[in-house]
Amino acid sequence: MKLLALALLVTSMTTQAVEVKKENYVTFGGWSYHSEDTEKEKYPFNQNHNGIGYERYWQEEGKDYSFGTGFWYMTDSYHMKAYHLALNYRYHVTPRITANLALTYMNRGERTKKTLFTSTGRDLTEYKVSRTNMVALVPYISINVVDDLNFDLMWMPNFDDEVSVTFARLSYKF
Repeated sequence: MKLLALALLVTSMTTQAVEVKKENYVTFGGWSYHSEDTEKEKYPFNQNHNGIGYERYWQEEGKDYSFGTGFWYMTDSYHMKAYHLALNYRYHVTPRITANLALTYMNRGERTKKTLFTSTGRDLTEYKVSRTNMVALVPYISINVVDDLNFDLMWMPNFDDEVSVTFARLSYKF
């Protein structure tokens, strides 16, 4: 019995309460630029996404990183409704800049390309947009603009076979 009391005493002396800071964000907007191969057929990409989302982060006191989760809804580049769920890692580079990495599940549109080779030497390329599910690792930077307003900037080099995308949105901490 004395041994159990001693073990409890030692454990209580070495156990420290860990303070965890929680942050909530509403994300909104969504604007994109699609860089296309100029020799390929142009696609009328949507570049104003009208997105809305929510993110929550947890950060241990004294740590320069945090973990979070989030949900994002928007009209995607192919004019389809898109739903994103993410697990986020965020590293605080400075008090105003964070580097983020989001493991993201997406239910969204996808453009596929099919090239038909003809005997006339004129190849025909067909594009088709359909709904798909995908998982992607998305790196991005968040810059604190003023007070609780942030600007998020993402770049996806292989958005589809011929296009890279630069994407921006705003987030507000509440």
